[in-house]
Amino acid sequence: MHLTSLGLCVLVYTFLHVDAASRPQLRNVINDKNKLWEREMMVYQISSLIDDSQKSVIEGSMREIEHDVGTDNGNCITFQKKEGAFRDRTDYVFITLASDGWCRTDHIGMAGGRQKLYLNNDCMFKRDIMSLLLVTLGLYHEHQRPDRDQYIQVHLDNVQDIARTLFGKVPAGDTDLLSFPYDFDSITHFSPYAYAKDPHHPTITTTISAVPFGNKRMLSYHDVLKVQTLYICGKDTSHIINSPALAVNCDFESFLCNLADDYQDDFKWIRQSSPLGQNGPTADHSSGSGFYLFANGTGHHNRTARLLSAREIPPGEYCISMHYYIVGNATATLTVRSYDYVDDTEKTLSSRTTNQGSNVDGGWYQYRTFISKMDHKWRIYIEGYITNEVGGVAIDDVQVYPGVCS
Repeated sequence: MHLTSLGLCVLVYTFLHVDAASRPQLRNVINDKNKLWEREMMVYQISSLIDDSQKSVIEGSMREIEHDVGTDNGNCITFQKKEGAFRDRTDYVFITLASDGWCRTDHIGMAGGRQKLYLNNDCMFKRDIMSLLLVTLGLYHEHQRPDRDQYIQVHLDNVQDIARTLFGKVPAGDTDLLSFPYDFDSITHFSPYAYAKDPHHPTITTTISAVPFGNKRMLSYHDVLKVQTLYICGKDTSHIINSPALAVNCDFESFLCNLADDYQDDFKWIRQSSPLGQNGPTADHSSGSGFYLFANGTGHHNRTARLLSAREIPPGEYCISMHYYIVGNATATLTVRSYDYVDDTEKTLSSRTTNQGSNVDGGWYQYRTFISKMDHKWRIYIEGYITNEVGGVAIDDVQVYPGVCS
C-alpha cells in the first residue's frame, strides 16, 4: 500500500527512537554551503537487503532527478555508486530498509561521513524516493517555509505527536527562499492528511480555495530551479514534463483549475453548465456541454466578482485569453488586473465594457490582451462588474501563456 496516497507522510528527518529533546533541529542548509555535496555529486550505496526490483525504482528516481535538473551545459547533479573510482569516498548516502517501518533520511544536505536514507515497501515509490533525495541534496519541505502561513494552515492538534516537528516552520534566519514563490506543486510538500491522528480531518489546508497539493509524482518547475540555483548550475527547465507553458489554463471542467475565488470580492462567480432559472448561457464555449463561470447580476448589480490565479506567475510577457457571454440586458465590465509581489501593487492590464446590444446574438466572444512585460512574479485577477440588475456575464476557457497572442 502506498502511504502517500493515503495522505500519510513517510518522510522523517531524524531517528524516531530518540526523544524530542535530543533530536537535531531542522535547519535549512541552503544557508550552509558546507552541507552541499561536493562537485555536485551524491555518492550512494544500496544495502543488500534491498532487492533488484527495488534498486531499479531507486536508481530510476535518481536518473529522473538528474534529467530534470540537467542544463544545456550538462548535468547539474549526479548520483554515483560507491564503487570503482568512488569506492573510497567517505561522504556518502547508505540506502537501506527501515527496520522500524519509518521511511526517512538522517540529514538535510550532506552531513559528512556515512549518512542513511531508510525505505520500506510502503514508500518504495518514485514520489517518496525523489522527495527524500531532494531533502538529502539540501532542500527543506515546502510546507516548512517561514512564510507558509500566507498559503496554508497547519492543524497541529490533529498531527501525531511524533511528527509535530515535521510541521514546524524553518526560522527565517536559517532560510534562503531564493526569491521563489510558495510552491504547492513541489514534490516535497506534505499531503493534506499527512500524519493525521484522525484520518477524516486534514493536518494541512490552504488559505486559497481549490488549490491541490501534496499529490505530485514529479519535480515541479520550482523544485528544479531550486536545485539548479543551490548548486549554481545555471537555469534550464526545458527538461521537465510539467514546465508551465500555460501559467493559467482553465475550461472549468475540473472546478476552478489553477484559479481561485477571491474571498474579499463583493459576490461570487458561479460554476454551472446550464442556466440557473433564467440566468446563464445555455451551453459552455469549450464543448457545448461543459461548465463555465457566471456572474449573476440579479441582486448583485454594481458589485464585483473576482477570480485570482492560485499560483504566482513568473516574470515575462504574456497573452491573456478568455471567452465571455453577456446574458439579458446586463452591461458588464470585464477587467484584468495584475498583482506585483515585489511592489505590492495592483495594476489594470485591460478592461472592456459591453452589453447585449453590442452582442446581438448573445453568443460567446473572445477577450484577448497582450502584456508586453511583467518585471516581477505576479498574479492575475479577473473581475466581472455588473451595472444592471437583470442578466450577467459568463466566462470560459481562460488562458495565460508566455509570448505574444497567436
